[in-house]
Amino acid sequence: MIIKRQVQEAYKNFDKSKDGRLQRREVREFVKKTLGVLHETEKFTEEKFSTIFRALDTNNNGVLSKKELKEMVKKMISTTS
Repeated sequence: MIIKRQVQEAYKNFDKSKDGRLQRREVREFVKKTLGVLHETEKFTEEKFSTIFRALDTNNNGVLSKKELKEMVKKMISTTS
């Protein structure tokens, strides 16, 4: 239930185009603001983001579906537990 709620919140806050998918620029904003992947002292380079995006975009279509985002949130929760 927590994962479903987190995914819904992500889409509500970051799906600016309201097409039900997160575009690359929307994912970048999500990663920077939500995931806490990077420390303040660490630079968020395009190379780092591209690595993250490729890992998330499992079907390689250039956008993230709710399913792909849900899988990412599951992995994040399991690694922080």
